[in-house]
This record gives sequence, structure tokens and C-alpha cells, in this order.
Amino acid sequence: MVIDPFVGAGTTVAAAKMLNRNYIGVDISRDAVKLTSDRPVSVKIQKEEETLNEAVSKQVRASRVKQCSYMILVRPHIDYLNIFDFNAIPDNMHIIDSYEVEMDELMGEWKRNGQDFSGLSRDVLPNAQKA
Repeated sequence: MVIDPFVGAGTTVAAAKMLNRNYIGVDISRDAVKLTSDRPVSVKIQKEEETLNEAVSKQVRASRVKQCSYMILVRPHIDYLNIFDFNAIPDNMHIIDSYEVEMDELMGEWKRNGQDFSGLSRDVLPNAQKA
């Protein structure tokens, strides 16, 4: 059972529904509850073997079939071999980077700027490469 006491746009309930879990979504705002029931949300986590382009294409197709009006895609890794045009993302799709992706991009930026982060522990930066 998934209980979301702050349902907002309904992302947690949409994920629970996709995973065939029982769920309850509650919110103090009647508008949020109405939005959740009126606007189905499609949530997808990019698979390890998928490029971002493939994940976006699959989610767009699935959302058309399910008649979802909003899409959320979680990006757990960076595609180094596939360049993705972020301008091609549909207006009703939001891509969320995982913590690991955010840290990898930050570390890459630090390296490009010549900043030294070798003294930081892997506990603080779990996916960081030692300089």
C-alpha cells in the first residue's frame, strides 16, 4: 500500500498505479486532488540499456496510448555515446536527473574548470572518480 499525504500533481500515485500497487493520495488542496484525477501522469525510469532518446520515445508512445497529459522521466545515467537534443523534449514532459547524474555532471564541470576535489570522500560523492 502506497500512501501519499501530499499528493500534489500525483506523481507518487501514478508510479504506484504503474507498479500495480494499491494507493491512497490525500492533499489539503482540492485543486491538487482534482488535478490528479483529471490529469493522468506517466512516470518512467530510463533503463540502464536505454539511451535517453529511446526512453523518451517509448514514454511518448505509451503516454499516447494511456492518454496521459503529463510525463515524468527519471534519468539514472548519462548517455556518453548518444547525444540527445533537449530542445526536442515535448512541453508536457519533465526529465529528472538522479542524484548520481547530478553529481557526475558536477564533477565533470569541476574537472573542466581545473578544480581539485581529490580530498572529498566517496561517502560525500558516491560516484566521483578520484582525481
